[in-house]
Amino acid sequence: MRITLYLLREEAEFDRSTLRNSSSYTPWAVRAPDEDDLDWQLFVRQAPSSPPKWMPALAPIIADSDATERQLLTRSAGAVLLARTSGRVFVLTFGTGYHAVDESQMEPDFGLIVAANSVDPRKLKVAEARGMDKGMRNAVSSLPVPNEIFALGLSTNEEWIKRLGGKVSDETFAASISGADSLRLSIEDFSLDQLGAKLKQVLTVFQRDSYKQVFPFLNYFRRLPAKDPLIAELDAQLLSDMTSRSEQVGFAAPDEFEFATPDFYMLRRRGRRKEVEVGELSSEAVYDALDQLGAWDDPLRGVDVAAFGGADHIDDERMPLDRYTVVNVRRQVDGVEDRFARTAGAWFRIDRDYVETLERFMAGVQDITPDFPLPVWDEDWLVANNIEGKYGEERYNNHVGKECGYAVLDRKFYRGRAGQKIEVCDLLTPARQLVCVKRLDGADRLSHLFQQGSVSSRLMQDVAYQTKVLDALDSVGGGHDFGDRSGWTFVFAIATSRTGALHDILTFFGRVALMTHAEAIAELGYKVAIAKVDYVAATKPPPSDQTDD
Repeated sequence: MRITLYLLREEAEFDRSTLRNSSSYTPWAVRAPDEDDLDWQLFVRQAPSSPPKWMPALAPIIADSDATERQLLTRSAGAVLLARTSGRVFVLTFGTGYHAVDESQMEPDFGLIVAANSVDPRKLKVAEARGMDKGMRNAVSSLPVPNEIFALGLSTNEEWIKRLGGKVSDETFAASISGADSLRLSIEDFSLDQLGAKLKQVLTVFQRDSYKQVFPFLNYFRRLPAKDPLIAELDAQLLSDMTSRSEQVGFAAPDEFEFATPDFYMLRRRGRRKEVEVGELSSEAVYDALDQLGAWDDPLRGVDVAAFGGADHIDDERMPLDRYTVVNVRRQVDGVEDRFARTAGAWFRIDRDYVETLERFMAGVQDITPDFPLPVWDEDWLVANNIEGKYGEERYNNHVGKECGYAVLDRKFYRGRAGQKIEVCDLLTPARQLVCVKRLDGADRLSHLFQQGSVSSRLMQDVAYQTKVLDALDSVGGGHDFGDRSGWTFVFAIATSRTGALHDILTFFGRVALMTHAEAIAELGYKVAIAKVDYVAATKPPPSDQTDD
């Protein structure tokens, strides 16, 4: 049997008032449970009959003119079982009953912690990750065969891991498990007659902290409770940043939407008919839409967003813009500076020990800017002087290669096994510095930059890959001997118009991405360094065919 349950907060009432839209749920009589210290109440909801949403798509090809008279109907039923034991209230949901669970009443990450405490770390099957900064990915990773966490390809230093699932170590607890806020257990030979004992077992597992030894990254980002007074202060700071049209505020579709990529979004001021279509959720596009809607008085909760694929809604429920915001901020709390991040409609406190670990790492990163002066990246100058290239980064790399005598490897891919296409680096110096270049446009772009270096470092032990690198090195007078790995340095050259050192300019999650990939490179024996490039933006848009990649 498979059961889905939530744990409510300790102060939650054991009655229908804990449910969303509770008036639409009807109480059904249930027999008294057989177990001591267990009470339960059952509530059921039957939605009105309605035509399936996919019927209009079939209409053009249906030959029977009487089809509309025999219209198909759907009826979405749901049930909620409230169960109280050991002084705590659980909610078991069936069918569409999960819609009745009030987020403000639930214990956040309940299912995740139970899963992390009970899953066999060698037999994980699924994980769901949520990006914690502008432009970062949201992803569900699954495995056909159970394996360890690394096989899921998660960026555990950079992402909020909101769900884990797999085989359970103790088979008397469950056969398999999946947990986020809710907990899903697959249990052989189980019936609700045994519910009380199982809930006590679940509560015991939830109260353990053994998961911290196996999955320490689960504590890096801890969600603030819905009633935490800090949330109002953080929301006010977010609104201030949006009002000043900060590019540090990003927007991403909520993870409740189960789709690949929508074609467009529609923004509408609540209570009004006017809508504004947005092709992508860039900061500029969203701010422009708020201008057109005249909705700056309450943009977070007064503006709804719907995702569309073609002419159809991807999801029935319009979500407030509040649930789309992605940002990270600093704030003084009790005299100590804390870092917070927002994603999927929730605020997270970033663990202080994790922040300190990151700061120690950054203090040890070598900034070679004074000893590695790269030319200014002036977009107008590059265009005016006809520097070859279809986009800004390509033009800059070609300019540096000619000016400094470096090998230009930008877009010159190493093609290994079928489908493999790897960019070694952007520039290679005679001093065996593999330079990866990128503008400072957000943590997502920087993560791509740092990943380029770590992927390249792993391939450096491949003979064919080494040959490509050494041929390029030889072409600029650096010789053709690979030598010791410690003689090679991966240099991340980051272009920005901001003043100050890179250590201070990089965003928090930009630093996290650097730490993740730099440590992987260093473990292989190579050196890592950063260098700042002074950037001057174009005063007029480049030709349409010259967009940056």
